[in-house]
Amino acid sequence: MRQIAQVMTEMHGLTPVARIEGEVDMSNARPLGDRLRGLLTNRSEGLVIDLGPTTYLDSSGITLLFALAEELRPENVQKMMHKLTALKLRKKR
Repeated sequence: MRQIAQVMTEMHGLTPVARIEGEVDMSNARPLGDRLRGLLTNRSEGLVIDLGPTTYLDSSGITLLFALAEELRPENVQKMMHKLTALKLRKKR
């Protein structure tokens, strides 16, 4: 029987750690990505994903990991923060 992925989380200082247990495939990669992104705050110092207990990871799961890595690159975080600041300023006017 398949075990759909479950995420166990804990914090290490300002860094969320997500342990993924079970299988990651195209049926759950998108909601899993949403869950992982939801762990991040503007004070997070990164994101640790423990795949030790993951029993299966298909190409959609690998794509998710690469997408998260790209989103969390410092220059991309700076661009996002700049866009959010500009948006807030426009809303206040």
